Amino acid sequence: MEDSLFNQNYLVVADIAAKERDSFIHLAISISIDQIKKHFSHFITTKESITYERQNRRFNIRESEKFLKLELSSKPTKASSKTNFKELLLELIKQEGLEIMTWSKKAINFKNRVNFVYTNGYKEFPDFSDKALLESLDIWLEPYLESITTLKALESLDIYSILLSQIDWQKQQLLDSLAPKTIKVPSGSNILVDYSDIKTPIMRVKIQEVFGLKSSPKILDNSMALQLHLLTPAMRPIQITYDLNSFWDSSYFEVRKELRGKYKKHYWPENPLEAIATNRTKKHM
Repeated sequence: MEDSLFNQNYLVVADIAAKERDSFIHLAISISIDQIKKHFSHFITTKESITYERQNRRFNIRESEKFLKLELSSKPTKASSKTNFKELLLELIKQEGLEIMTWSKKAINFKNRVNFVYTNGYKEFPDFSDKALLESLDIWLEPYLESITTLKALESLDIYSILLSQIDWQKQQLLDSLAPKTIKVPSGSNILVDYSDIKTPIMRVKIQEVFGLKSSPKILDNSMALQLHLLTPAMRPIQITYDLNSFWDSSYFEVRKELRGKYKKHYWPENPLEAIATNRTKKHM
């Protein structure tokens, strides 16, 4: 026989045999939502929350009513003058992650450079790891959320400038010295350094652009050699090395023998240490 309380939405339970599975209520009485609101109003809170509809690329604001931790109701609602968008957005970013915002290559590279020097012992810089940034949103991001009420506005934030503002001018100069954005190579090109791996900063450069360079460039106050990825004119990797001088003395001759027939328009000197570095073909040198 079906219990008379089986389909009730809310119950006041006086006696229950609670188990991980198959719990059994011995004594209970039904209660309506109106009775709950009348007699327990001091336990009931109303709160707005915001979620991100990834498929539709929009915010969804809901108003929830809770009895302690028990959700009584939840319904979509429109933003009002009382809506605290700043608080809602901070909570949303914590849930969705930093990727919900737009990270330009410039912002990502700056974040990686700061994180690199911080991780390698320069604690005067802020911790820009994802974990630390999420935990300190109220410090570096909240002031810029004052007028943000849409996903488009959130995505339009200049994250690079926001992060840059967290570091004073003197530390910016120190950062450029310890972890430069680019390294000037003998060809005259300024080659971007990749700091995405905090243990292994990488510089990818065409081999013709570093002829005449005797040793691998160093960073972090001349204490760490960059990992060089030497590339063909088609930007395909030839060799990965920390010791450029050793490469010139040994592996280069095999590389030259193998590739000069394939890349005939490009310069493959017999003596790379005395050759002129170039980012052009032989015809335009």
